[in-house]
Amino acid sequence: YLQPYLAFVLILTTEPEIPDPVFLPPVLDKVRKHKGRAGTEGVEWVVDGGLSADNLPEVVRAGADAAVVGRAFFRGGDIKANAARLRAVA
Repeated sequence: YLQPYLAFVLILTTEPEIPDPVFLPPVLDKVRKHKGRAGTEGVEWVVDGGLSADNLPEVVRAGADAAVVGRAFFRGGDIKANAARLRAVA
């Protein structure tokens, strides 16, 4: 019933408000279980929190349509290299 009002569902894959949070892979089960269910057609599934080039392939395999990266993008100050590495594994 909410589908007409939803553009995306944001799944948080860390504990909120924790500095340098740890990625929680079991949370991806929400994407696996609910994406594609009746009533979710056209809804984008977005994953946010603790993402890196190391776990991004798992996020893609789970079926996420988009990933929000912050620290992984800016880590070490080499944005261009970080962006290339993230794109390569996605």
